[in-house]
Amino acid sequence: MGLSTGIHRRDATASNEPWIQDLLAIMDILVDKGPVILIASSNGAQICSYVTQVRPEQVKGLLFLGKILNPTNKF
Repeated sequence: MGLSTGIHRRDATASNEPWIQDLLAIMDILVDKGPVILIASSNGAQICSYVTQVRPEQVKGLLFLGKILNPTNKF
């Protein structure tokens, strides 16, 4: 059982910014290989969801395992 307080940050982008930038940099390297399928677990699902919103043309699909998403859908 998790110990989450159920309190979510309204701006998930701020706390995930380093990982978002890393993923975008990797996608920049792979851009000539075509759209990617992003696979994520836990907080990675939130990061991949955001990246998909800002670069939908580079994402072919998403696979989430044990996801954590921002219930307010605000990034």
